[in-house]
Amino acid sequence: MIQIKNAKELDGMRRANALSAAALKYGGEHIEAGMTTWELDKLIYDFIVKHGGIPNFKGLYGFPGTACISLNDTVIHGIPSHDIVIRPGDIVSIDTGAKVDAITIGVGSAGTVTGVGETIKAWTNDVRIVAVEPYENQVLGGGLTGPHGIPDIGYGIVPENYNSYVVDNVSAVASRDAQRAAQQVLRTDAIPASVSAGAALHAAAQLLANCNSRAALAIFSGRASIV
Repeated sequence: MIQIKNAKELDGMRRANALSAAALKYGGEHIEAGMTTWELDKLIYDFIVKHGGIPNFKGLYGFPGTACISLNDTVIHGIPSHDIVIRPGDIVSIDTGAKVDAITIGVGSAGTVTGVGETIKAWTNDVRIVAVEPYENQVLGGGLTGPHGIPDIGYGIVPENYNSYVVDNVSAVASRDAQRAAQQVLRTDAIPASVSAGAALHAAAQLLANCNSRAALAIFSGRASIV
């Protein structure tokens, strides 16, 4: 029987495939002779999680890994193992999957949050759009207003571009937390994130920490120079 997918299901497939494709490319680029297939699987797991995804394969029907890693004449569904070592000349086949359930975006002019939100909501309501603003200046959330230390977002007005109908939640992030998150991602991942990017990252981290999301994606721009 052929099952016809609806628009919602097709969108979920597109998003999952994009992240899965990136994870497969990353895994292929990091294969080294002498590593075990379990070590390769861990690299792929870390990549998916860092990019806001949930590894779909892990735990499925008791499967222990993030990816199926098959060597040479193993046809498919190779199970990652501490005992299987990749050797020079081996043919390595990788298969994996991932999904996302929330997106955090800092609001300045609101072009990004509105554009991303309208695009996502046109296809599915399964992904929550979270608008991020400074805790010290909560115009969108109707809270405190005042000066803050997060450049590029929190202008003190509701921007004309802001479409509240595609925003599911508003997250207020303190300036200090945004600064710390930006500094941390520079140290751990060598990403030169701005303070506003740190706000989006912190909001995503809080969703995960509070169990309000299993796979939150932060969208942000970098910065041209590091002071």
